Amino acid sequence: MSEAVPTPTTRRILLADNDPVALALHQEFLEQHGYEVITAVNPLEAWSVLVDQQVDLAIIDIRLQDDLDAKDNSGLRLARAFMNGHTAPRIIITSYATVEAVRDALQPNSNGVRPAASFITKQEGLNQLLTAVQQAFQIDVRRLLEAIHEAFSDAELRELFFGGTFDYDGLSGSKRDKIVELIGHYQRRGRLPELLALCRQARPYRTWDV
Repeated sequence: MSEAVPTPTTRRILLADNDPVALALHQEFLEQHGYEVITAVNPLEAWSVLVDQQVDLAIIDIRLQDDLDAKDNSGLRLARAFMNGHTAPRIIITSYATVEAVRDALQPNSNGVRPAASFITKQEGLNQLLTAVQQAFQIDVRRLLEAIHEAFSDAELRELFFGGTFDYDGLSGSKRDKIVELIGHYQRRGRLPELLALCRQARPYRTWDV
């Protein structure tokens, strides 16, 4: 096995798949690219990981429970449950893609949140999986600035960050200037996903999909 490629901040990925061959292949591949991977082979194991551990991304097979049941969508149900109270992005993978499955995985709810950030088939290969993972971790800084500015008042931001690792109240300038410095503070440390998660937890908001 080749050595893992180091990343500035190691991302922890939940990989949930009941196919042992695919699970081992994807785990080894992601670890070689510098990611920490936690595996699960059924919905209960996957949910326990989501509840008990901090993960940055969940990759979930759409038929996590029983590949012999053509109607099984347990992985999609898990992804939907994960939308409530959890902020990490989700990728749905499958060997059995249908138009209906893709639509259900990417259809946003009333708050604009989708069960999955992307939907890929195992036949597309490892490079496509890596692309989906990298895209899931990309954050549009400009849109994040606008979203924070619109979602929170200056007083709410002061309360959210007062006493934390970032001294929001100690900055001079306009609210927008402070948000720019706030984003830069997290960006320089490779922690933008942490900032986005904190904002999502503080206030569910329609434009957090940045």
